[in-house]
Amino acid sequence: MRVERVLTRNDAEAVRGRTIDVERTALPKPKKGEAYLVDLIGYAVETVAGARVGELTDMVEGGGPGLLVVVATDGKRHLIPSVPEIVVRFDHDRRTVVVDPPEGLLEL
Repeated sequence: MRVERVLTRNDAEAVRGRTIDVERTALPKPKKGEAYLVDLIGYAVETVAGARVGELTDMVEGGGPGLLVVVATDGKRHLIPSVPEIVVRFDHDRRTVVVDPPEGLLEL
């Protein structure tokens, strides 16, 4: 991504940590089978076996893959890595994200 008037490393350092808003119309349309994570906020999260995990409430970006923040009905918060091996698919019609968490992930 290019940001107007951010041409040098010093320019980039000056805006470090700031939020950059982008008009939705400026983003490329996701390809089939893809989605912007922000569009999945509010979706139910369930395992491949059909067990409800909770609701996708947020995402956390960091040095590695993003983390989905899922809040269970008991209030417990799960952080699920947003990688294809775990986030198997999403269904816009059912507003559902299907995950295949490794053993023990949901017990953390």
